[in-house]
Parts: sequence; structure tokens; C-alpha cells
Amino acid sequence: FEIDKSILEEVVSEISNYFKTINPFKIEIDKLEMYDNIVWIRMKRNTYLDKVHDELNNILLEKYSIKLHEYDLDYKYHTTLFMDSNKDSIKEAYHLVKEVDLPQNIKANQFIIGTSETGELGTYKIYKRIKML
Repeated sequence: FEIDKSILEEVVSEISNYFKTINPFKIEIDKLEMYDNIVWIRMKRNTYLDKVHDELNNILLEKYSIKLHEYDLDYKYHTTLFMDSNKDSIKEAYHLVKEVDLPQNIKANQFIIGTSETGELGTYKIYKRIKML
């Protein structure tokens, strides 16, 4: 989501405080997928993850008037492995990893807040890490 730089620290603080109230939890792995210019590990939906997603979106909307992005209407839980604007590179990389055995589940024990000045590929950086209780 886009925000004005003047409220970045306030929004990060609010999100951090929310994340600090959450205990570590397990997420079941679904499968490896390639979507457009992204390769990711898809996670299975669960009610707890939906609750966290919805509560975070409610905080952003109520306190900062940040509306849901169209992708958040039916969010696909995932961990991005790699992305590139060159679709041939993505296809080649996907074929190199598509047969890798994935674990059945992972444990979420921290949240990462990332930022991008432009929203362009390759400009993402980790802004803050928040460990769960």
C-alpha cells in the first residue's frame, strides 16, 4: 500500500505493536507456483491467518484511511522466492526449482515490514523485523 512518507514511522509503529501481540503459529505449505513474473510458495488458507490479515487491514483503514488493494480482496498467502521483469528468466528459474520437495508446514515466528520507494521490481528493502511473543 502507498502512504505518505510523513506518516511512515507512525504506521510502522502501529503495525509493529499489532504484530507483537501475536504468538508464533504454523502455516501449511500448499505448493510451488509461478504467477506472471513471480515464483512463490503458496500457503494454505487458515482461519488464523485470515484473522491476522483482516485485523491488519482494519487497522490500516480505520486509523490511516488506507483502503484494501484489489489483491487483498482474495489474498493468496505466499512467500515470494524470486521475481523479475524478464519472464523468460522467471520460467527458467521456476523449472530449476519446481521439483524441490517442500516441507509440509513452516512456523511463522517473525514479521517483516518492507518498503519500496517506487514500487518497481528490485527496489524492495526490509524496513523492520518484528519477532513474535
